[in-house]
Amino acid sequence: MHAFGAAACEQELLRGKLGSGEFYAYRYEFVWSISSGLQSAGRELGCQSGVLDLNGALQDYFAAAPPAEQWLRGEMIFRR
Repeated sequence: MHAFGAAACEQELLRGKLGSGEFYAYRYEFVWSISSGLQSAGRELGCQSGVLDLNGALQDYFAAAPPAEQWLRGEMIFRR
């Protein structure tokens, strides 16, 4: 799991054998847990949430006025 080549990392993941780095799996669980929690909270609040293209989302954010307040009110500021 600590190889410098993408192909070697992919093969370890596909085989399900992570070698000596197996205990590092928590890194991914941690990130996915935070992401899942943020998306759930956004949905509960009626805010747009989910995966967005970063460039497009930033452009949409700065085109709205005032974007944070609109987003918190549940208005759509991000185009899909």
